[in-house]
Amino acid sequence: MTIMYIEFYEKVDGLAKAIGVTTSTAKKYYLLFEEQGYNFKRNQQGQLLFSQDDIDLFKELIVLKNEKGKQKWWKRLIP
Repeated sequence: MTIMYIEFYEKVDGLAKAIGVTTSTAKKYYLLFEEQGYNFKRNQQGQLLFSQDDIDLFKELIVLKNEKGKQKWWKRLIP
């Protein structure tokens, strides 16, 4: 028996919906990660694709952002 694993990806609008922010806020967040060297998957047309792991990373970003007194909170997420 072979088990197949299919991973689904969301585009920016799907990411925004999954993390409860506007599309423009999701864009701001993914640009923060890219500025720090994090690379997201892209399709053949160059559109960004976000895995469930990526979405979980953004959810953690939001938790850290909402903690009081955190500076440069995104650096904690990117090794």
